[in-house]
Parts: sequence; structure tokens; C-alpha cells
Amino acid sequence: MVSVDTALLLRAVEVYETDRLDFAEAYLVACAESTGVSKIASFDKTIDPIGTVERVEPRGR
Repeated sequence: MVSVDTALLLRAVEVYETDRLDFAEAYLVACAESTGVSKIASFDKTIDPIGTVERVEPRGR
């Protein structure tokens, strides 16, 4: 297996294990952190306790 960004993947695994998020959300958090994005649009409230990003509820039309 070849990883394009090993540090990103390791951070996602860390969030997954420590904060008990689904891996998709953990990877989303890790991506946001690595790019300096401070807000994530998501319906998944399990992201709320993560201190490095802020979850915002997506709005309808």
C-alpha cells in the first residue's frame, strides 16, 4: 500500500481511535486540520467535541 500523505492518514487514525468517530469523519477532520480549514459542514454531531474544528449544520435551499 502506498500512502500519498502518511501524516494525514496517521492523524485520521488517531482521531478515529481517540475520539471514536467513524473513519470518514476522522479523515475529514484530519484533512481540515492539515489545510487550515476551521469549519466543517456536516450533519454528524459526533464531530462537535473535536476542539480543532467547528461543525456547522448545512442549510437547505
